[in-house]
Amino acid sequence: MTEYTMAPALLPAPRIACTYLDEPSLLFCGSREHVSARTGIALYGPRSLDMPERHPDITRVGFIGSGASTESAYQWLSYCLSGVAGDNEHDAFPGHTDRQGFYASLSFSERWNEQITQNNLRTITQHRLRKDRFTAALELVSDKVRRISRQGSPPDYLILALPDDLLVHCETVDYIEAKQPVHRDFRRALKAEAMQYQLPTQILRQRTTEATLESQEVDHKSRVAWNVFSSLYFKAGGIPWSPKGLTTGTCYVGISFFRPLGSASTLCTSLAQAFNEYGDGLVLRGQDFLWDAKAHGNSPHLNHDQAKMLIDQVLKQ
Repeated sequence: MTEYTMAPALLPAPRIACTYLDEPSLLFCGSREHVSARTGIALYGPRSLDMPERHPDITRVGFIGSGASTESAYQWLSYCLSGVAGDNEHDAFPGHTDRQGFYASLSFSERWNEQITQNNLRTITQHRLRKDRFTAALELVSDKVRRISRQGSPPDYLILALPDDLLVHCETVDYIEAKQPVHRDFRRALKAEAMQYQLPTQILRQRTTEATLESQEVDHKSRVAWNVFSSLYFKAGGIPWSPKGLTTGTCYVGISFFRPLGSASTLCTSLAQAFNEYGDGLVLRGQDFLWDAKAHGNSPHLNHDQAKMLIDQVLKQ
């Protein structure tokens, strides 16, 4: 038997170059700067506080939920308005009143509320398949959003105080449609469904509003407050903070892709997310197109005409 000895390959030594990027500054009221969004708001107030045409002094808030979940959400919001203490790992929330934090107040009224009744819940549970329960729950909440949006003077913002008794039947669902596996998430589906009514919404779960200090699956209360009220302020038309250094009069566009629900695996849809130097943004759905991943790879691309059409839509909006 002949033995062969392989000489070691002479490979160049690997070289790694590193560059440190400083944390970018954000702008707040009076164009004052800070690298932390939360600290900047606590110190200076939100970016649009000194912009009368953008700052929402009062936001009218409505609720959709059961009697218990709506009351729980209302009490939770009311508690957070004056601020929430933090700890070594969580920033304190400065509040959302006309004197502190976001320097804006909330207004509530029973006429902006819709109740999810026990009869509604029984109707959903009568469906044998989880897929059908999912669809029934989605239609139920969507119809209640529609009712509120059609009022003569609807609220500016809607809290979807979804009760746990509802979500246990429809939080997620998996099934096969047109020989394709489908996974649906109730939160995402409801957000997409509610967009047609042009009424800003926020899902606030009962397990969040009724959490105790011992609750393991819920974030710290100050962190949840930051997320909820920052979103509320932005969706009500305000600008919590804006990036520094973006060119005035420039539109920044990011394009992503997704496969429409239940469609063939070769069908894709483009999605454009655009924003200006203030961080004001919009999301636009482009046209459907065919993309063969086996032939062209997993990363879809638009052709010239498709790209032009999508950018024209962004500029028009």
